[in-house]
Amino acid sequence: VWRFQTGEGLATGPQIIVVGKEDPGTMLDAAVSAVERHPGAKKEISATPIVRDGVVYFGSKDFSFYALDAATGVLKWSFDAGSPIPCDAIIADATVYFRAMGVGLNRVQVLHAVDSATGKPRWSFSHRRQTTPAMDNGSLFITTWDSDKQVSFRAFDALTGEERWSRPVSGERPGQPAAVDGLAFFIWIEPDRWEQIGSPEWPILDGKSPYTVSVHAVSSSSGEVQWRFPSHEIDDTNYEPPVAGEKAVFFAADGIYAVDRSTGELLWKSEGEVGNMWLGERLYAGRGAMFRKKRLEALDKTTGDVIWSGRKEENLWIHSVVDGVVYVSTGKAKKKYLHAIDSTTGKRLWRFKTGANSVSAPPVKLGDKLYFSTEQSWTWGNEPKSGHFYCVDASNGKLK
Repeated sequence: VWRFQTGEGLATGPQIIVVGKEDPGTMLDAAVSAVERHPGAKKEISATPIVRDGVVYFGSKDFSFYALDAATGVLKWSFDAGSPIPCDAIIADATVYFRAMGVGLNRVQVLHAVDSATGKPRWSFSHRRQTTPAMDNGSLFITTWDSDKQVSFRAFDALTGEERWSRPVSGERPGQPAAVDGLAFFIWIEPDRWEQIGSPEWPILDGKSPYTVSVHAVSSSSGEVQWRFPSHEIDDTNYEPPVAGEKAVFFAADGIYAVDRSTGELLWKSEGEVGNMWLGERLYAGRGAMFRKKRLEALDKTTGDVIWSGRKEENLWIHSVVDGVVYVSTGKAKKKYLHAIDSTTGKRLWRFKTGANSVSAPPVKLGDKLYFSTEQSWTWGNEPKSGHFYCVDASNGKLK
């Protein structure tokens, strides 16, 4: 129906970099930051669009956050965040919340809160490393971490940006938290075995993994720990962060775990490696080893039983589940696709060819239209091909 080209925040033509009498490191950082605004930098959209009251909101790696008219694609406003925005946003109480990744050598990530009608800033929080936020009952929840393996769970007043509480723990590489009904769920890699073997970057001689993940449930209001799910070894630093359902919290490490939301007790476990997963009427997972073909499975949320399983596909990734349809991307090289799969039967309804550009964010449906974005593609010796933001017919996947 329409498509929108990003790139607003990128510089064009020759660039003049002006710095004062700072030290060489500061000068180099200024140069790197300027180069990252060049048109050769990524223009892709890898964040989930949000559709609210006839407006589409999304962040881009061109340093800008956009608000478009959902029917026409006309720009309503944009916000220059000063660095790429590859992460999902949240909108509540006329405010949009999103995280920008930082630029230069000393990348400082920034959580922004801006007015959803005008794009004017309300407040922000800066930290070198922080996760994408979760929201519940007027609070935003993030995890920050430092180079000294110090992780902190944090809660902020969504309206003012005032920090409500912070809880430090030892660990590194936390995942995005989840929050619902007065509980916030945090996951991170614990350092216990790192200290035993010296460094996680070196091979393990005893046949065991240096990485263990742990999930904590804390009170949204006070930050007090309600329960902790025991640590579980994983082969590397890849795991799926918690997803909160009505009765259970789901996450993936050496398999898929379903944990009672109130008590932290294990309900069931599904063995096998997981690419990613998505929660809908069922739990949908891309099953298969890293860098191998994967198949889409639908699991019963109560028992973990497999209801249906699709065929193996190259680079299968689940993006979203909307109105009984699972949207997944597959393919490689110049043959990449977005698929619409019936969530009840596993039957493919349609597919849309995105060419060399992979789908970069979960599609969003509004009425009879489906909105999704593709990332920039690049092959050696050729100019990068910019990604696009698409609006297609949700019933058949066609542009017109």
